[in-house]
Amino acid sequence: MFTEIPLIDLRAYKTTLTGIDNDAITEQILSAGRPIDPTRTAVANNPAYEDTEPPDTPEIRHMISEIHDAINVGYGRLHDLTEFWATILMPGQTTVAHSHRKPETTNPLDHLAFAYYTHAPEGSVPLTFHVGYCHLIENTIEVPVQTGQLIVFNAFVLHFTDRHLGDFPRVNVSGNLTAVDATDQSVAWKPEYRRLT
Repeated sequence: MFTEIPLIDLRAYKTTLTGIDNDAITEQILSAGRPIDPTRTAVANNPAYEDTEPPDTPEIRHMISEIHDAINVGYGRLHDLTEFWATILMPGQTTVAHSHRKPETTNPLDHLAFAYYTHAPEGSVPLTFHVGYCHLIENTIEVPVQTGQLIVFNAFVLHFTDRHLGDFPRVNVSGNLTAVDATDQSVAWKPEYRRLT
């Protein structure tokens, strides 16, 4: 008789947020204009060519606040939102495989990434995770997306989208968070508040 010994426990979580004006936010993002840096080209781990800086509006500030609160409550651990941006996939476009790992990050468990979908009607291309370990074992997991859905995952995980075959733009807001107690040891981990499991 064998007893199981867990070696790897890596999960993504999803939920649906309500009370966010996704239609207004989508229109604001689509009207925002040029990408963050239109001179960038698609290279490995640099998908920023399709990223757009969301305008500073009350609706977008409310959305970011709701996302931040949901993640902090869901994980039972305080996180600082370090950055966020919008991604617009037009028909026929993809997002290259990338992670949100930064050179200055050390402990992968201290860093999260999120994707919140403001416009992902039926037929939107899924978010795909590519998870590998032991240099040889790998798994690809597709997560269907829909408007109002928040997906949270470890920032070190490789992810991408295949070709968007819908006849509409697929719009999401993504960002990165770092655990406050990664730098401030006075903030304690509270597993009793963990809500996502």
